[in-house]
Amino acid sequence: MPGEERHGARTHLCSPWRAWALHAFTAFGGVVGLLALIALFNDQPRAAIYWLLFALVIDGLDGPLARAWGVAEVLPNIDGFVLDVVVDFFTAIVPLAFLWRLDMLPAALELPVVGFTLICTALWYARRDLESADHWFNGFPAQWNLIVPTLLLLGTDQMSNAIVIAALGALQLTSVKFVHPMRVVELRRVTLTITVLWLVAIATLVEVHGPLPWGWKALLLVGPAYYAAITIRRTRADEDIVAAARARVADSLA
Repeated sequence: MPGEERHGARTHLCSPWRAWALHAFTAFGGVVGLLALIALFNDQPRAAIYWLLFALVIDGLDGPLARAWGVAEVLPNIDGFVLDVVVDFFTAIVPLAFLWRLDMLPAALELPVVGFTLICTALWYARRDLESADHWFNGFPAQWNLIVPTLLLLGTDQMSNAIVIAALGALQLTSVKFVHPMRVVELRRVTLTITVLWLVAIATLVEVHGPLPWGWKALLLVGPAYYAAITIRRTRADEDIVAAARARVADSLA
């Protein structure tokens, strides 16, 4: 995930070959994204979803390893953060291609919604304030690899998909706080557990033929519901801090 290879203290340095191997592992995420795209255009959406989930696993592992091994110090001329952003942006394009290829949006809104979302995603990756001091993401962190397959499995209608995707795209340009599952200390075990369960639910339910029963849909919604709840909780906490600071300033000027 963005920010994982730029920030954080190392525990020990690794050998140069291991540092190169880790950067190659990060870059391999781009190959996985390409395989997902190929599967999608070969009318193999299930295989494409598996590749997208594999890309998420790579993205979740490379940052912690880079910090633990001190990769930035071993290979100072390779910027792991930039590499991560390049790969993440490419893999973000693939689930957005799902929206068009699988007719998940109203025909008249396909290009406007996908184009708008892609622009917002590019701008989000370019933000200098990508993370807060306590490692929460500022704005929706382009987790299209999770969102689009979830909408596909839920079988939501085209207009609902358009509204959800456009709203999350717009949220990328806000200061609404979204959890970084690997770096936010608060409730990290719970967050990681639910994230893994969300991935497993997608990987399992993609094999179900036909519409999902409501019980399975409810299981699939646990992850999004948890993420939404902690996002609201953290963002409200920020608003309370800002409101208290403004009140102190007002009192001092009175």
